[in-house]
Amino acid sequence: MRAKLSITFICLLLHGVAGAALTPPDHPLFDGDAVHEVHITFNQENWWHLLHVYFLEYEEPEYLAAEFDWADVHFDSIGVRFKGMSSFQANRTEKKSFKLDFDVFVQDQEIYGLDKLNLNCGFFDPSFVREKCAHEICEAAGLPSVRVNYAALYINDIYWGLYTVVEQVDREFIESRFGSGEDGNLWKGDPHGSLEYLGSSESAYYDFYGLKTNEQENDWFPLVELADGLNNTQADELPDVLSPLLDVNSVLVLLAVDNLLVNLDSYTGRCGNYYLYHRDLDGRFVLINWDFNESWGVFNQWGMTLDQLKQLDPYWVSSKPGQYRPLAEILWEVDVYREVYQGHLQRLMSDSAHPDTLLDRMEELRDLIRPYVYAEVPPRSIFNPLHFESAMSTDMYYPIGLPPGKFIPGLQGFIQERYEYLSTQIGVDIR
Repeated sequence: MRAKLSITFICLLLHGVAGAALTPPDHPLFDGDAVHEVHITFNQENWWHLLHVYFLEYEEPEYLAAEFDWADVHFDSIGVRFKGMSSFQANRTEKKSFKLDFDVFVQDQEIYGLDKLNLNCGFFDPSFVREKCAHEICEAAGLPSVRVNYAALYINDIYWGLYTVVEQVDREFIESRFGSGEDGNLWKGDPHGSLEYLGSSESAYYDFYGLKTNEQENDWFPLVELADGLNNTQADELPDVLSPLLDVNSVLVLLAVDNLLVNLDSYTGRCGNYYLYHRDLDGRFVLINWDFNESWGVFNQWGMTLDQLKQLDPYWVSSKPGQYRPLAEILWEVDVYREVYQGHLQRLMSDSAHPDTLLDRMEELRDLIRPYVYAEVPPRSIFNPLHFESAMSTDMYYPIGLPPGKFIPGLQGFIQERYEYLSTQIGVDIR
């Protein structure tokens, strides 16, 4: 029997701010839409080779020293490395993604309070707007979301291409979203953070999650306690048990975003690409989104057709044998959580993710970045201007023209038809 709670409680969840995220302080990299000119200078003659060695031949990727210039900021030494193993290997061009660490060689060196940044190459997205728009939807929904902007990257004075600048989920992020002094543990749900209960031994969870902060304390008990409460509680008792352990609303919002955007490189799909932060303030876990470059139907390990992706069930989870998603499947069995989840879907569809609003926003960004896309040249270009101009209206493959490759749906039709399908399933919130 599903648990039932009051209408008042449902309204508090539905209209509350997911994750109780604070507004981060202004930062010149992320204040307003912009394409920032970023210069990285390597002084090693074999720097390209060294980047490959440091990324591929070490258990943990190492950073290579480089100079950094942006606006009036100059650093003599920062750390640079490749990032994104799957996209790195599948990407046949020199336009790789990079992670920048500003204080790895110079202690306490920061760029206006941030010590790490990600430069993502837009792999699998000829539109160049999937990642930024998806994170903006999360932010509008109240999730503690990373900020995203654009950069024109130059390496040793050679134009390397248009990149998205993505904030790192780290200690600085945690304090800016949850309060100064927050020092809880942060886990990443990779390689397979399903939150299934694996027993009371903390070591049973080590291989499925990455502990990103407070590693010296090695305190996995809260994660084990959450998995235990989630999986081993009767449905009618679940709200009382989970309330002190988990910010359930942040989970329901993120599940709604992933489903609406058909972002299957996520918890319900691949079972990864999310963070779990154990908040000091109230001892509860909060979910944080991550990595949306394959949203709107690009990531598809299940062999679904384009129509199946557009008509993905609102309560879809991976159906591969032996895979279980308790954070979704168990919560959806509770009436109040199911209703709140559906309400979040409706609110997204009528607000920031409504096709009219979303497609206008995408075109606004594309007008901004168009000259930088056109300036890319091989071997430092994944897509050419024709692919960029066709990305909104045309379905294509990567490698382009060589199916079977990665299928990339055109955004206009996908977004509109996804909205129309969900409207028939759950209706639309018109408030």
